Amino acid sequence: MKKVLNEYHAEQFLKKHLPIANSHIIKKKEDLKKIRKFPVYFKIISDGALHKTEFQGVARVNTAEEAEKTFDEMCG
Repeated sequence: MKKVLNEYHAEQFLKKHLPIANSHIIKKKEDLKKIRKFPVYFKIISDGALHKTEFQGVARVNTAEEAEKTFDEMCG
């Protein structure tokens, strides 16, 4: 059986061979304070959501207020 990597694990593999944009995992709402520059993209990382658009798991976020709202919508 072939193994499918979720996005986080795929990025870790690819970073060894290609330039990849910086990414950070946000698990708690308090971690949103680490975002220093907008816009950013939020993406769900889940083994069950390989095609994020099917789960509305991708969002462009332009402000800190949008970040909080989007976090609540995706993780709440």
